[in-house]
Amino acid sequence: MGERRDGARRATGSLLSVSVLLAGLTVTVLSSAALYGAQRDIASRAMDQRHRTALAAVRAEVERFRGLLDGVAAGIATDSDLTWEDFDVVTGPLAESGPAGATGVAFLVSVPEDDVAAAQRRWRDHGASGLVLRPNPGNHVHYFRVLSRALGEAEPAAPRPGTDVAGAGPLSTALELARDTHRTTVSDGYPLIHDPDRRQLSFAFAAPVWTRANTPEFRGWVVSGLHGGTLLRDVLRTVGDPGVSGELVATTGDGGRDTVASWARPGEPDLLRSGGFEVGDRHWVLETRGDSRRLAGAGWYLPMTVLAGGLILTGLLARLAHRPAAGS
Repeated sequence: MGERRDGARRATGSLLSVSVLLAGLTVTVLSSAALYGAQRDIASRAMDQRHRTALAAVRAEVERFRGLLDGVAAGIATDSDLTWEDFDVVTGPLAESGPAGATGVAFLVSVPEDDVAAAQRRWRDHGASGLVLRPNPGNHVHYFRVLSRALGEAEPAAPRPGTDVAGAGPLSTALELARDTHRTTVSDGYPLIHDPDRRQLSFAFAAPVWTRANTPEFRGWVVSGLHGGTLLRDVLRTVGDPGVSGELVATTGDGGRDTVASWARPGEPDLLRSGGFEVGDRHWVLETRGDSRRLAGAGWYLPMTVLAGGLILTGLLARLAHRPAAGS
């Protein structure tokens, strides 16, 4: 009889211990999963906010830049006798508040082959002292940079005054499209000559200058460059989160994709957000990536802590549940 009772107690103790173990494991795993889901949700919402902020900032900065160029073009269109002094005044707002990554601004004119010498004299008389027009051989029409000023960044990759940019190349294509469509266009990207790491591309914004007469007359282009990497770096810095990195991608004239720039930050990104916007005649996409652990804050380790603690506590409770039943 005693042996039967001892066997029943041992069976009851084992069953109770297993029940405690299963219940503890279930509660621990469910609690840890719930905390992990909550942390992911916090990180996801934070990532959404960072992405919206970065996208709005990039879009606003690019649109502001284009608006400033359009304003310069409109001012030049009303000046029938443009001089260097006039150009200096009308580009003042752009020089004072140009966006991050903006290079120099220039006025370019279209000159037929047989008018190069006369155009050189004319623009020298208008304040472009020492200007030497250097036509590319084989072009019947030349696109010369006749007036220019810096915007706050050195521009060693920009064409020198007098350089002919007509012919093959992203800038020439953008100029012709801007003239023909009467709207500001953006060139395909081209690498910066002075950037040894080749980590960013530059883009030329070309605003056509047409008079407001009943029969509009084309006078030239206002052109400025934008360094994509500098723009993206400065904008993402304003987001102010060490867990967010980004990549800016632009469509090309043939439908391809150019990586304008990328900006990496410490962490292991596992969250991705993407949003597009129009830049002149181009479509740009901003992709941001974030590390959920950094975005979740200091509590990212809580699910693992709960899991480890729950497993330890469950083991102890299961052992205590087995001992009294077995020894009573």
